[in-house]
Amino acid sequence: MLGDKLRQLRKKHHKTQAELGRLLGTDQSGYSKIENGVHSLPVSLIATIANFYQITTDELLNFELEQPRSEIEKALEKLDGYKITYKKGTDDWIEIPISQSYCFRVPAKKLPLLIARLEQRTDDSLREARAQVFKAVLFDYLQSDNKTD
Repeated sequence: MLGDKLRQLRKKHHKTQAELGRLLGTDQSGYSKIENGVHSLPVSLIATIANFYQITTDELLNFELEQPRSEIEKALEKLDGYKITYKKGTDDWIEIPISQSYCFRVPAKKLPLLIARLEQRTDDSLREARAQVFKAVLFDYLQSDNKTD
């Protein structure tokens, strides 16, 4: 949130809300409302604050360009998210331990396809499980509803 960033910068530079308010053409109360998110910081003043703190507007707005990631990097990130252990053997292979004594070696370029298949099967399984649970809940509801009639 921009207000948090403004507060952090102000405190880091040992400035008061009144000082920043004067810089922006308002008073302490007006600046406080910007920091607390009650009022928005006018776009025309973003550069003023960035220059005051000697930072870029991107830094002020916490804007970072994300470096493009390869499909393999995205797939490895998903493995991390699924808590699946793996080891990068080389740039061409990913090793996935199945047991303490056995490891699958998967061509790295095939990993995105395998992740897509995993996600499809997981989605299908979850849909089926939800349908079964819904039927059970519906059955319980209908039974309890009939008892009250």
